[in-house]
Amino acid sequence: KRTGSMEDIAGTCIYLSSRAGQYTNGATVTVDGGAVVSTANL
Repeated sequence: KRTGSMEDIAGTCIYLSSRAGQYTNGATVTVDGGAVVSTANL
């Protein structure tokens, strides 16, 4: 497992702001580079 790179985060942001993501609604999409997963074992 790895944390996300800037490209991973940018890709998600581009998708959500594009026409392809216009029907993504009513969802919570966490774009934090994997911080939630990597801090779970503290």
